[in-house]
Amino acid sequence: MRHALLASIISLAVFAVACGGSNTSNTTLKDAQNVEKPTGDRAGAEVKFNEEGSSVEWTGRKVTGKHNGGFKKFSGNLMLDKAGKEVSYAMVEIEVGSLWADSKTEGNAKLEGHLKADDFFNAEKFPKAKFETTKIEKKGDKHEVTGNLTMRDVTKSITFPASISVGEKEVTVKAEFNIDRMGYGIKFEGMKDNLIEDKVDIRLDIKAKR
Repeated sequence: MRHALLASIISLAVFAVACGGSNTSNTTLKDAQNVEKPTGDRAGAEVKFNEEGSSVEWTGRKVTGKHNGGFKKFSGNLMLDKAGKEVSYAMVEIEVGSLWADSKTEGNAKLEGHLKADDFFNAEKFPKAKFETTKIEKKGDKHEVTGNLTMRDVTKSITFPASISVGEKEVTVKAEFNIDRMGYGIKFEGMKDNLIEDKVDIRLDIKAKR
């Protein structure tokens, strides 16, 4: 009996580490909001960025471990306010078929093929994913970003903390948060003895030259 109880405790601990070992901020999916690109005093210069010097990455977890990955092709822009001191709007569009898994250089062909299939992204039918802000608020030394994330033709509003820095020559945005893939119709559970966690970690590291 004691051995069975000990085994159960160890199993729960392993599950907690494998599936809940993320330090990213939790997000809640809400109904999409209207996007109004800033105008007037809130509209200033726009700076563009792409995969050169920036990264959009993810981590998916399951009972026995995790997979890291990202996207090789994406582009977007950041709009500054009139004073050029704050970011008032951001947009990024991702080519889903450019995803990589486990290694950006070598890849994992089998896993990448599965992720591009209908169990996950269905990249052939839904080739683009997009995030567009609806609000960016300064919160102490960080910012709170709210926007619409669209995947698989489903759009949901999410809010997450970000570190935004506006320099004379470069604007940077860094954020780590998670999303619930179930809200986007990505419901593949994995093997019964190796279930996949619903939450997926997202990491943004954006650098845009002014």
